[in-house]
Amino acid sequence: MKVNNGKAYLRYLLLALVIVMCLSALTGCMEQSETQKQSNTRTKNAETQMAKYPTPLLEDSVDRANIILRLTRGNNPYNLQWIYPMSAGRVLGRFPVMGKITSGTKRLNASSEQRYNNGYYTIEQPDEMGTFGHSSEYVFWFDPSGNGPYQHAGDYFSSPIPLQIDAGFGTIIFEIDLDEQAKVGMYQEQIEESAKNLEREVHTAVEDSAEE
Repeated sequence: MKVNNGKAYLRYLLLALVIVMCLSALTGCMEQSETQKQSNTRTKNAETQMAKYPTPLLEDSVDRANIILRLTRGNNPYNLQWIYPMSAGRVLGRFPVMGKITSGTKRLNASSEQRYNNGYYTIEQPDEMGTFGHSSEYVFWFDPSGNGPYQHAGDYFSSPIPLQIDAGFGTIIFEIDLDEQAKVGMYQEQIEESAKNLEREVHTAVEDSAEE
């Protein structure tokens, strides 16, 4: 009799487990159904709004045009601009620049190389002078006479026109400095000569390197 009671208990226990499993599955289906419902609503909303406000067919891209102008003008060795180095929020001065202001972090070659030996790993490569490590972040430039590089580590502002500086507050005034503007012709003459000389210097350095 006790054996039968034990078997009956096991049957009831198994039945209870089956019921719990079914209820869990049903709840899961209900939750999934609600999730699907919300997803369908979002999709429908998106389709409705996209139909109401369709993506316009653009014939021009100002962003792309701006990028092209930045590249072509910035890569012109005869370009004249001015840099205003800053420190602690104050402008330190204004300097004419020939060509482009260049980041000191840029290199002619890759700074690392990936190799494989039971997995990929990276090897640091020496710089052009054969040394390792990283320099502090800075920018450098050459003046219209070809002198330089001048170097600055910190914030700076650049402009294609010479702007005034408030010496008292150390801020830039968005008005043209007429005295500096009067020197533009002289700067451009210097750049015409200096850019050619620097180009020859660069080509000579490249040819000497190739011969080695």
